[in-house]
Amino acid sequence: MAAAPLSAQKVLIINGASGTSEPGTTASITTQLTNLHTAAGNIVTVSDGLPVDLSQYKQVWDIRFSNNWALTSSDEAAYLSFLQGGGGMFLMGENAGFMTRNNSIFDFIMQAGGGSLGFDNTGSDAQAVCSPFTGPNAVSSINYAAAGYFNGMGTGQDSNFTATTAHAVAPVEIGLRDLMALCLEENDRRFAEYDARLVRPGMVPALARAFLFLTRLWPKKGSIERQSDERSPAGG
Repeated sequence: MAAAPLSAQKVLIINGASGTSEPGTTASITTQLTNLHTAAGNIVTVSDGLPVDLSQYKQVWDIRFSNNWALTSSDEAAYLSFLQGGGGMFLMGENAGFMTRNNSIFDFIMQAGGGSLGFDNTGSDAQAVCSPFTGPNAVSSINYAAAGYFNGMGTGQDSNFTATTAHAVAPVEIGLRDLMALCLEENDRRFAEYDARLVRPGMVPALARAFLFLTRLWPKKGSIERQSDERSPAGG
């Protein structure tokens, strides 16, 4: 028996098949999502409803969308505990015909500290597809049937951008060259979890590496490591 890849994660897909209003849609989403995760080396479990214990999983994909699958208070409590433990989660909503389910997701987001959100039905059904999801079969756009949207970002922000979060790590100013190196390192780390056959950005990372090579003699700003060495130990 072949060993699982070192980067493999245990993934739970909750599909609510027993109570879905669209059995064909639920079956199709379940199959395609399972195939994608399996191709990426993940270990997938499919469940009709929420199991008692989520601790063994790294990701939960709740793809239920019917109104009779609105999140309950016990669902919300279990999901909050899972997120607080470091798990990752996807919750599926639907268009304006499924507001009971949608509203339960809005409530959960508020409980999780995401702020007050609502439904917006004025967006475009056409959406662009971004790398690395543009391959191996070439696709640049998709068209949703009766898509639904959030009406804002709540208290969310783009906290993954290195330049906006550096001061949360250390009170130092990061120079352009250091920032470029950090971005390349983060790019490599994140894409390492995806199937190598998927199309990945190539031009921008190549330009960034060329920039680092050409500017390798630039003086560096105070680095995080040097800043850490200069600090006195706590209580010292």
